[in-house]
Amino acid sequence: MTRPAGISGAPRIPAAAVLRTRLLALLETDDALHVVRGPAGSGKTVLLAQWAASTSGPGVWVTIDRPQTTASALVRAIVRACSSAGFSSPAVVSSVEAALDVRGESWELLADVVGEAGEIRVVIDDADQLDDETLTELVDFVRRTPAVRIVAAVRRTSPLTEPGTALAVDTTIIAPSALAFTGAETAALVARTGSAHDPQLLAELTGGLAIAVRAMAVSGEPVTAENADVEPALAAIESYYSLRGRSLDEHTAQLRRFLLTTSVAEVLTAELASELSGDPRGSELLDLVEADGFGMWTGFDSSRVFAYTTLVRELLQRDLRRTLPDEVDGLFRRVARWSLEHDRPFSALSIAVGIGDLGLASDVVRHAWLQLLASHGAQARDLFAGTSLLTLRKYPLITMMLALIFNASGLHRARAVQLFGLAIISARAQRAGASAPDRALLRTMESASLRVIGRFNGADEAALDAFDILQHLSPADHDDLDRLEPALWAHVGTTFLYTGRIEEATTCFRAGIAIGDALQRPSALTSLALLAGTLALHGDIGGAQAVCREADVRVWPPRWKNGYAGSLYQLAQALIALEFADPDLAEERIRGLDPHRETIEHWPLIDHVDAMISLLRGQPGVALNRLDESIHAHRKRSATSPQTLQRLASTRALLQLASGDSGAASRTLAGPGKRSGGAIVGQARVALSRGDHAGALRLTVLARGEALSIRQTTEADVIRLAALLGTGRDAEAQEVGAATLTFLADHGLAFPLALIPPADLLAIREFAATLGRDELVAIATRPGLRSVIPDQQPIPVLSERERVVLQELLRSGSVADIAAALSVSPNTVKSQLRSIYRKLSVTNRDDAIAIATTRHLDRR
Repeated sequence: MTRPAGISGAPRIPAAAVLRTRLLALLETDDALHVVRGPAGSGKTVLLAQWAASTSGPGVWVTIDRPQTTASALVRAIVRACSSAGFSSPAVVSSVEAALDVRGESWELLADVVGEAGEIRVVIDDADQLDDETLTELVDFVRRTPAVRIVAAVRRTSPLTEPGTALAVDTTIIAPSALAFTGAETAALVARTGSAHDPQLLAELTGGLAIAVRAMAVSGEPVTAENADVEPALAAIESYYSLRGRSLDEHTAQLRRFLLTTSVAEVLTAELASELSGDPRGSELLDLVEADGFGMWTGFDSSRVFAYTTLVRELLQRDLRRTLPDEVDGLFRRVARWSLEHDRPFSALSIAVGIGDLGLASDVVRHAWLQLLASHGAQARDLFAGTSLLTLRKYPLITMMLALIFNASGLHRARAVQLFGLAIISARAQRAGASAPDRALLRTMESASLRVIGRFNGADEAALDAFDILQHLSPADHDDLDRLEPALWAHVGTTFLYTGRIEEATTCFRAGIAIGDALQRPSALTSLALLAGTLALHGDIGGAQAVCREADVRVWPPRWKNGYAGSLYQLAQALIALEFADPDLAEERIRGLDPHRETIEHWPLIDHVDAMISLLRGQPGVALNRLDESIHAHRKRSATSPQTLQRLASTRALLQLASGDSGAASRTLAGPGKRSGGAIVGQARVALSRGDHAGALRLTVLARGEALSIRQTTEADVIRLAALLGTGRDAEAQEVGAATLTFLADHGLAFPLALIPPADLLAIREFAATLGRDELVAIATRPGLRSVIPDQQPIPVLSERERVVLQELLRSGSVADIAAALSVSPNTVKSQLRSIYRKLSVTNRDDAIAIATTRHLDRR
């Protein structure tokens, strides 16, 4: 008997069918089982027919046309197809059918037929109409029969698509998403029909469903950007299902109601389907719906969900609005609540906005604040694009979220400020008479809004109020705030960080971590990062290291660690690296924040760390230019607190001092208003660099009367110790030196030692060696640590009259001119010039002018 080539019995291929080579290649693998899974109308049969026409291997095609077809019926169909194709004789078919009638040993009989035919491929269309027992036995038959390859098309999940099948036999599954027409395939179909459709838009509108793409390509007005009518596609689907005897209208009234009420959900679980329809048979009915080709199950076990085909869902929803108009909004609200409970916040928000229920939308924002900001900012902004400010004013939570989203874009600062202001007004209007949880929420929103627009006194006042409310919530109040509470603690703590209340800030961040962990929410990570950064900035390096170790073992959502949520964690790691004199590691940590620097409110802190990195590398001039450029670029931003401005001034002065310009450093620190403790410490450092040990000592005592951070305290103590050693006050140095070095070691701080001149650093190291304590020697001699402040000559102390003469010397070239200008005798001028030259250690006018300008005496 001559063996025929190709697949026998395959159906006709439509003339307009597009050859889908990417899918045909998947069917030509050596796997024993190939399963093409997709809803009715997705192009499964056409694809298999194209493959049957192109493959060279011998085989047969069978179509299962009755539900719950058994193994015996399947084997009969395959045996008859083999006979029709010439793989076996009529006599063999007769004997097999007779044996099936008597013994029913289906698979053994099929094995005999295959043995006679040799290697064979069997295409089974509509294989999901076989009962599950038969499908399971089919897999086992393929496993035991190397000569057989099965290619099956199914519309539902079944034993053929379960993970265990792939373990039993090599399997290729072509999923529904793969069957969807691509833009290129749609373009090829459009070209065949000669229509004027926009292929990409056509693919998007139809969801790539093959039957809809083909229907749209040959009927109706061309789909373009100006005309996107999908009516022809919907009509095609209705007609298609009707031809198959599966019209929506032919279902029983009970099943029809199930279809309509469940169509409001993008995805369904059996429980949600039962809740929406009121029918407890959710799982069973969805199985029937899948068998009808209206949609498909995806996933397994707890992640298993059902989704209607896109255009089928559109059809059902249109029918729902027509027949059950009073139930539509209520059904959507149930889906929104379910979506929120199952971590689909943007889906819930979209539904709420879609039905115009901004109260529900506000609830969604309240419960999923961080997720929406972190993952759906641009989408949320677009969702509310058409909502008026008058409407938003009633919903401060939505307004605040939008303000933060706009603020994250450097192009929308003005809009952000407008929305922050609206959120403040709205929050204040709703505060009266609100419950304790709502008052905490509204006051926190007010504080955050005021902080971001630069009104720090008001922000601090609101934060203190929110802090007090949060500390006195009842258990029921905590339950009411639920997953939003960690975010409130984080926002209140951030305000305290920028208003200088470090103790309260760390209390807030620790509360945010504890409550976030108790709720098992990732929002705890935000407070963890804020705590790490705050401790490192404050100078508690040991504490910051412990928090960073905890952060490192946690699982972070994508993009959180290098985004706003994790920015202070990265800042902490950079500061820790600086303490160990490792500018490369510090830069690696801080560079990940570069994409956010234009808009992030922490930019001054990041700039400070950047400056310290350059300082360790011996590039203070480069750092100073970069810092000045950043300050200029952010000048229009009003969101900079007085504490932050003082920090920037101290950073700037430190760079100026490291550049050898002690005069400029002193002027930067002597800004208007009351000097901060940090500024006084900076002035003490300037005095030490000039060799003015007495002045340095006096200023460190003055600084001790101010509120200093751990870091500022250690800097002042290091300057004090250096000044004592520099003046030979050994007894006092002995008294305070060990305590100073112990304080440094206890807090893991070494960087303050780099901020004094080299001679002073050497003196402290020699002093540490005399103490006989290894841990103190280790902190003073940490590897890589060096002074970044150059040794400078002491600034000459000129009398008031001498400064006047010096100024005239800079303007005039002769004693006579100076005498005339000052109305004194030339001899008096000569005497005063001799005194000036002596103090400047020069002998002539030119050298005096050079010293005066380089040492900035001309500005004093």
